Amino acid sequence: MKRLLILFTVLILLLGVRAAPVIQGFSIDPDEIWMENGETSDVPIISITRSDNETGVRCFSNITAPDGTIFRDLSLIEISPKYHEIEQDTLAEYLQILNLEGVYYVVVFCNKNQISNVESGSFSIYDIETTIEVSPNPSYLGEDIEIIFNLKENGRIKKEGLENFKISIDGEDWNFIPGNPVYIPSKDGYFLEIEDLIKGRHDLEVNADYRGKKVSNLFEINVEDPVQFEITNLDDRTEVKPNENITIRVRAFDKNNDNFRLKKEYLEIEISSDYVDSDYFSISKEGSDYYDIDLKPPSHSGGEKSLKVSFDYNNFPIIEETRKLFYVIPISGRILNYNDDPLNAEFSFSSNYFNKKIKTSNNGSYFDYMCPGTYYTSIKFPHTDLELENLKLDKDEFSDPFSYNFFDEFDLGGIRAASLYFLEISPSFSKGSLNMYYNPQYISNEDNLKVYKCDNWDEGDRKCDDIWEEIDFEQDKKSNEVNIKPSNEAAYAIGNRKFLDPSFSLNKDVYYLDDIVNIQGVIRDDIHDPVGNASVDIRLEGTSKDIQIKSASNGIVSVTMSSPNKEGNYTLSINVEKDPYDDFNSKIKLVVDEKEEISLVTPEAVRVEQGETSSIEISVVNIGQSDLSDIEFSIEGLPENYYSFTEKIPYLEKEEEKKVKIDFSVPEDVSEGTFNGKFKIEFDGRIKEEIFGFTVLKKIQKEGEDDQNQESDTSSTTGKFVLPEISLPSLQFLHKLLYIIPFMAISFAGAFLLKKGKKKSSKNESKIKETFSEIKSQIRGKKEDDSEEN
Repeated sequence: MKRLLILFTVLILLLGVRAAPVIQGFSIDPDEIWMENGETSDVPIISITRSDNETGVRCFSNITAPDGTIFRDLSLIEISPKYHEIEQDTLAEYLQILNLEGVYYVVVFCNKNQISNVESGSFSIYDIETTIEVSPNPSYLGEDIEIIFNLKENGRIKKEGLENFKISIDGEDWNFIPGNPVYIPSKDGYFLEIEDLIKGRHDLEVNADYRGKKVSNLFEINVEDPVQFEITNLDDRTEVKPNENITIRVRAFDKNNDNFRLKKEYLEIEISSDYVDSDYFSISKEGSDYYDIDLKPPSHSGGEKSLKVSFDYNNFPIIEETRKLFYVIPISGRILNYNDDPLNAEFSFSSNYFNKKIKTSNNGSYFDYMCPGTYYTSIKFPHTDLELENLKLDKDEFSDPFSYNFFDEFDLGGIRAASLYFLEISPSFSKGSLNMYYNPQYISNEDNLKVYKCDNWDEGDRKCDDIWEEIDFEQDKKSNEVNIKPSNEAAYAIGNRKFLDPSFSLNKDVYYLDDIVNIQGVIRDDIHDPVGNASVDIRLEGTSKDIQIKSASNGIVSVTMSSPNKEGNYTLSINVEKDPYDDFNSKIKLVVDEKEEISLVTPEAVRVEQGETSSIEISVVNIGQSDLSDIEFSIEGLPENYYSFTEKIPYLEKEEEKKVKIDFSVPEDVSEGTFNGKFKIEFDGRIKEEIFGFTVLKKIQKEGEDDQNQESDTSSTTGKFVLPEISLPSLQFLHKLLYIIPFMAISFAGAFLLKKGKKKSSKNESKIKETFSEIKSQIRGKKEDDSEEN
């Protein structure tokens, strides 16, 4: 069918020939190509020659492969005038891609002005495959070695055509036994035999001629001693568990002794320089040439040991087999969370020779055997991946070498933790990487995420007995993980640091010199929870005044200090600290002025008879902290014509006292009665007032000299009498008033009795005077007692 298609194509092209370029010669050389063991050795040269004198001629070729694939429009390059050739590299690439044996059909055409001339031909590719079989392999000293050489052409065994065989060993020509080669149908190949090879590994090469071409193949031959001994079941990862025997399987034989059997006396077994007595192992035969040595290993501490088994038999060279043994010891522990619920964990230990994976069971416990040593370790806990380099497992660290715990949304006082992890690694390690997951819903600000570390975590009380230290980390927001460098024992918190939000106040806006400053405050955090045991430092800037105090459990702070003894504007600097909160700093303005104060010492009652004049003195004392000037004095509540005085004190120094004399004068026609008056002092915009009682007494009529003198004494006494000092409307005034009222009553009664004294005996008069004196003494004593109480 393919040939008909090609011929049809040629006929169609020939129909259009009109003054076409003339192809004088067409060749394919070689037309038979070998593809030996999958590789093509040659590429055919496809060329044409032309006899015409045309210019601008273009030549092309189509090649149809054995599977029907067509390589179209392969250009024939004009190498010289009228000589064209397919480019070799392009054709080689196509043939390599197909890699098919079979017949390839070639059509070549040259054209000019759409007029073509065509030639056709073919070439074949043969798949040649050679193989070598060697028996026995390995072979033993003194044995002849048989070689079978096979050749297939396009998948078919070739039984003839091979000639001129040659053999080389390790690159040197080697003679095979005369009479070879011979084709053996049962082997589908040519038989050759060689002898006298020495012990060792040798490269064998067989060469032959086939249809004028060289074919060859290589093979490795191993020649060994006839006596063999080797360990077959132990690798360098064999574990030796406590109180358990180990089985060593060996292959042992003497090729020249069919009755060979392995015996104890042929063996010497040594484990790390400790020889094993023959009483501690036994030998059993397990199939052809195989034996099991059941061995009770000597006691050794855990770790890597060396096994050496020496085979000494019939003066043959001693054969030594060595292996690594790992004396392992139990490793166990349990991974529980803070509620003692089991956690899943997976441990992976690896070294150059020893690898182990351990998983926890359903109750969180794990148990296995490990060899003390140094490992690269990978541990997977819930939400955590831990990698440790050069983890050194000593024999004393095989019971609970790892502890782990984690908490979601854990409040640490100054840290709002989205996740809290506790990790304890008993063995030492050189370097580590810890990946920890955090729940973003518990993070208030992921851009301001922090990782904190506590080196002294109390797992029982779940608190840090040290400070929370901020540490470096790498954050992966997509997976919600942070990566840190772990230490042997620490707790790690992932979250946001809280900040302190205290408030402080003063009990006054302005303080006087050496005044008492009362500072009140409450320490709270950013969500207004009280913060106890915070360190508070209050310092009055520009002075040596400095107070340190701790906040109470409810966050309350209350301190006092004395104000400076110099007026001015001062600043209270307040610093609040508590780990791991952010520090708080604040300033409060403190105003200190000199106190301006006057004490006004006045009587509480003034009595003047109708038509009489009476004088009193009041004391004005500067009890403040600065000098005063322009002090004005006035009286309110009385007609202005009832009194006269100096209205102004120009200057009053600090602690100075000045007297102000006041003259009272009452017209005769004024009715009897008592009025409320007020002494008033004005200074520097301030007012000081004292209330007093003003009583107008009825004028007493004179009836004689004695009466006149008596009345004069009485009038004078009454007019100038100064009552005890009180301050209306205080309770103190009411208290004192209890003593004033009876005294006033007795005074009036006494005056009345004196006036009528002429009718009574001198004895009665003397008794009244004594009574009056006792009452005055009692009042004076009571007043002194009240002054001491105040």
